[in-house]
Amino acid sequence: MPRDNRSPWGGYRMARSRRKSKRRSSRSQNKLAPVTEALQSAGEKILPALTGPAGQQILALGLIGFGLLTIFTTAGLNSGALVNAWARVLVFLFGWGAFPVGAMITGLGLLWLRHLVHQPTAWRWRPFIGFELILVGMLTLTHTLISQLGWALV
Repeated sequence: MPRDNRSPWGGYRMARSRRKSKRRSSRSQNKLAPVTEALQSAGEKILPALTGPAGQQILALGLIGFGLLTIFTTAGLNSGALVNAWARVLVFLFGWGAFPVGAMITGLGLLWLRHLVHQPTAWRWRPFIGFELILVGMLTLTHTLISQLGWALV
């Protein structure tokens, strides 16, 4: 005996609404198909260029430039809507620690470039973790000492 799609209360069950949602999703997928194909073809062209040695050197130089831009913007030597928003986010998250974060971004770019150009660098993670722990400890210590409500928050 075939099952009826009617519920005991007189209406139809969810089977009808599922059919509608499938139709809607197929329509939206058809609209986005050219965009996704264009992004995939662009990714297939760009990714091999970035994974090569020249592409990685360009990315390392971009990271160095981004770190220097972060330092200059945080110090107030540069202005612009996007970089000021980035500096405000860093200052909100790290306070005075935004300066060492910019220096760390620049340093990572320099280490990456050194690794690619001169000689392979042995990446040791203990100094990075130690630096981060010292930075977080100094941030909390200065916040508790400088802020009037610092000890109340502790």
